[in-house]
Amino acid sequence: MIPASPIPLARYAAVPGAQMLHIQPAARYASAPPSLVGFRYDHADTARAFLRVLSRAEVEVPAEAVMLYPDAVVLDGRFVLSREGVGVEESFAGTTAYEVMSVRHPDRVARLAAGEATRLPAGGPPVVAIFKEHCQTFGHVVGEALPRLVHLAEMGLREIRLLVPDIAAPLRPVIDYALAALGIRAVVIPCPDGSAFRVAALHWVSPVSRYNQRLSPTLLRLMDKLRAAAAPADGPRRIFVTRPADIRRRLVNAAELEGIATAAGFTVVEPSLMDIGHQVALFAGAEWVAGPWGSGLTLSAAMAPGGRVTMIGSEVCDFFFWDIACLAGLRFDWAFAAPIAPFSVELQDRPLAIDPTLLARLLDGRSW
Repeated sequence: MIPASPIPLARYAAVPGAQMLHIQPAARYASAPPSLVGFRYDHADTARAFLRVLSRAEVEVPAEAVMLYPDAVVLDGRFVLSREGVGVEESFAGTTAYEVMSVRHPDRVARLAAGEATRLPAGGPPVVAIFKEHCQTFGHVVGEALPRLVHLAEMGLREIRLLVPDIAAPLRPVIDYALAALGIRAVVIPCPDGSAFRVAALHWVSPVSRYNQRLSPTLLRLMDKLRAAAAPADGPRRIFVTRPADIRRRLVNAAELEGIATAAGFTVVEPSLMDIGHQVALFAGAEWVAGPWGSGLTLSAAMAPGGRVTMIGSEVCDFFFWDIACLAGLRFDWAFAAPIAPFSVELQDRPLAIDPTLLARLLDGRSW
């Protein structure tokens, strides 16, 4: 019987009947403060909290594991319930079991209790769940979901059935590339929102990151595999990452900024126009990457240690790209187009205008 709301939560290893198939011990990586350019604020509490994070000396990464859950249910391709109806806490990262079960789908508890879930055949390759909330974005998939495949490859799995949420379907080329680079053949099981699959033996990989707080050396092991699978390229050493004109957080004065970048010796690229192999090769060969805050900077994780990343315009205090730089051993410049502010969706999605003088100063690299 699935319990009524609120759904009780449990640490992943404490779920009744769970088996730990693979474990990576806890780890640490060094953290270096970024170079701040144009830093200003209107909210003192926000500024203090922001600077406190930047002052950390290292990041502690908890152990990571592949778990086997008997007779589990997977909701929407990303939320895991044990056979007792206990929510696996880490699978609800970015939200809560109560929110998913009682707010988004108020009738779901009753339907699951009545046995309304699609049962996947017990025979065949292992059924695997690696995705989480927000898996419709490139940064979340590359930084948080795909590194989990590394653990499956390292424990010797070569054939799997992979639960893929429909919201992640546009990123299938990226997912397929990572699977091939890791030597894993996968049959994809599409998971629409509202779906519930019951799995006789679910392989679930615990989180390898906590967005905006920490990453994991597992991401670097994924990058090693992605680079090895990419065709060799003799590309530019300095790249300026621009954004599509029809996307949220579009660059209002993109043409002007691209002209400045070109004049400073940067090659302007729009990663979304390239296949993932070309993107990996491009970033792997770059020594200096610059651009506005956004998922186009995610593959700076593929750069060689000692490189430089210059990010402009993240007044919402998103530490993700700085954290990539810390993990990968890159110098990080953080420039601000506006005062930092508490997070809001409206602020995150609004169009971005970057002062051309600021960009010219940043890319000159000698005047600051």
